[in-house]
Amino acid sequence: MLKVEHLSKSFGAQTIFDDVSFTVLRGERAGLTGRNGHGKTTLLRMLCGLEQPDAGDMHAPRGYRIGYVSQETRFLRPTLLQEGALGLPDHMAEETWRVRKVLDGLGFGGDDMEKDPAIFSDGYKIRLNLAKALLSEPDLLLLDEPTNYLDVVAIRWLIDFLRKWRGELMLVTHDRSFMDAVATHILGIHRKKIRKIQGGTGKLYDQLLKEEEVHEKTRMNDERKRKETELFISRFRAKARLAGLVQSRIKALEKQKSLEKLERIKTLDFSFRYRPLQAKSLLTARDISFGYPGSQRMLIRD
Repeated sequence: MLKVEHLSKSFGAQTIFDDVSFTVLRGERAGLTGRNGHGKTTLLRMLCGLEQPDAGDMHAPRGYRIGYVSQETRFLRPTLLQEGALGLPDHMAEETWRVRKVLDGLGFGGDDMEKDPAIFSDGYKIRLNLAKALLSEPDLLLLDEPTNYLDVVAIRWLIDFLRKWRGELMLVTHDRSFMDAVATHILGIHRKKIRKIQGGTGKLYDQLLKEEEVHEKTRMNDERKRKETELFISRFRAKARLAGLVQSRIKALEKQKSLEKLERIKTLDFSFRYRPLQAKSLLTARDISFGYPGSQRMLIRD
């Protein structure tokens, strides 16, 4: 179990988290969602010690292990299989069949096992790091955009693998269908806070929308009543026979709390620059070959 209490984090004048608290209980798979720049990756980095919060505490049981997919692509062993085996816990160090199974699921072929991991593309190197993180079987696994370097077959395999994950999981991905297929709970970063619900992303967004609609309607209604009260006080303050009623309105107005107007969340603003192109085609390609590790090379003509 992981418990986060009163977490705050800022970068300069920009506040990312403001007094955030949440828990991830045993066996929960939590999808972490929020707009770009709202702190998803920052939170994962704080949980695994790569970033420090400005305030707050993170608590876990003694010996609690957190796994995070490294972006480092320098390796220590001469073969793919041996490098993947570095992810195994000490008591499983000889069980290389587990390594083969995970590497195969992530798209590596049988012939790749004895190859130097340095020869693979950057995308496949990240797959190898993902494999090592999965094989390490941490208590809490942190995954930041794990589908970026995976094809459809590998994504399907990963969904099935994570559904059977016995520990805790926190997942960041722009693929909502992947998140909803894996997550048991959603942690939504919204307005510098984190909201946790059981269910999928659609349920969270619907709930946030309804709550903000209620907030704004309540705020506008309170503002209307406040103006009516202020007008009443202004009109009848000088009338002696209504002095008691005016005073009670003044006291009620002083006690009334005002809801803040919700800050408008900015959306991405961009435009495409282009010039007219007179050519009939943009690109002509002939006799291009491509392939994936362990797969048959394919040839496309024209």
